[in-house]
Amino acid sequence: MTDPAFWPQEPGAYAATGEAYLAAHDAARRIAAGLGVDGPSGAMTTAAALDAARVAFLTQYAELVDDTRARMTDVAARTALARLEARGQHPPGDPGAEQAVGLADDRGRAETEDAAEEAGRRAAELAAGHGAAAGSFAPVAGLGMLGRAFGADGAHRAAHYAVPVAAPADLGLRLREVCDAVTGPARGWVRMAVAEVTDEAGRPWRLIGTTELDGYLRPGVVLRDGELAAGNEAWPELSIATFCAAHGFAPGPVVGAVEPPADVCEYLRAAGFAPAWSSDAWASGWEDADAPLD
Repeated sequence: MTDPAFWPQEPGAYAATGEAYLAAHDAARRIAAGLGVDGPSGAMTTAAALDAARVAFLTQYAELVDDTRARMTDVAARTALARLEARGQHPPGDPGAEQAVGLADDRGRAETEDAAEEAGRRAAELAAGHGAAAGSFAPVAGLGMLGRAFGADGAHRAAHYAVPVAAPADLGLRLREVCDAVTGPARGWVRMAVAEVTDEAGRPWRLIGTTELDGYLRPGVVLRDGELAAGNEAWPELSIATFCAAHGFAPGPVVGAVEPPADVCEYLRAAGFAPAWSSDAWASGWEDADAPLD
């Protein structure tokens, strides 16, 4: 129930390089002085300062993950206790016992989602405070969505989301569903893709790739259990690839609506993805179904 593998994971170890930047700056300054030329610019010292900020950012992010895991573990423990008490207060076979257990589960699930959403807000504030030091550290964007993927008992809901491995037809069906949900003029510029990937613990996820900023999904597009959104790139398949690289997810099959340029396709295959395209993904839905995607 409280297995740490179920909870948000700390960022990997980061080897600070600030001292090396400062040493290189000092060496360049001595050489310049000996040659009688202008000293080095502040690029090295700026890089050292950025490195120090990145170390601070990762340290604080790790603390946030620890806090979130502790809170979720506490919720799971209290939920398990509430389930036991609910069954103990009713005779065997009493329907009221199952109702009480269901209520305990619902309460625990709500608390878990609240914890994840609060962590997401804190992570966003942390990233904003560190600016460039956060770079493209995508986990801060995804942390708030994790609560919806974990049950109140800590079980990963995606484990019960049976997706056949390498099933492009199934992914194509899901792609058509999300494309159909996009309405209005947005159909003229939004691109979508769907991929099946796995995290470092081997748990399956389905990624909904988009070209919108921060993985924004248009009203009507609803994530299911075991799904996450990925955005920010010019092609949704690239959004998925970037998300996987940032999170340590293993690539898998990906289905898009429009085939990207050849260099993008080559990059996807080199990264381990198996891309395919569904030409009729936008063929139905809103009255604007024939709006161009370019």
